[in-house]
Amino acid sequence: TKYEYDILANRLRDLAYLNAGIKLTLTDRRDTDTEGNYRSEVFYSKDGLREFVQYIDSNKVSLIDDVIHLNTDKQGIPVEVA
Repeated sequence: TKYEYDILANRLRDLAYLNAGIKLTLTDRRDTDTEGNYRSEVFYSKDGLREFVQYIDSNKVSLIDDVIHLNTDKQGIPVEVA
């Protein structure tokens, strides 16, 4: 199986936004750059869904200045909306 780095990177980026506070690291050890380093990225989101909305909206004209974000628990189930 051949894995595509960019596909995995996009998926880990999404997972970092959906799981605020965790750090995910992707390292491709199949190749090195001219200095002998592996291609590697760290994905981390402190604010989760709020940051995700800012990320997908970053190259668009925003209608509002700040992301509307709600984070609560309903009957013991965490609910997050942005």
